[in-house]
Amino acid sequence: MKMTQKAKVLDYIKKHGSITNREMMSVLWINSPRDIIYELKKDGYKFATEDIRTSSGTYFRRYRITEVTI
Repeated sequence: MKMTQKAKVLDYIKKHGSITNREMMSVLWINSPRDIIYELKKDGYKFATEDIRTSSGTYFRRYRITEVTI
């Protein structure tokens, strides 16, 4: 059975504790990470976010689940 993108993100967070938008794109092949996070928030997941700046000056965001209100 094929996992949904939301299920892939939740599984990844469960295994690794957090996920970045870069990991969603490069590891899970999700083209619109913000859309998936938005959908998970609508489903009752609350996230803590951390903005991370790379040495080249670009930014990406790390997401951790803080609460589930399903």
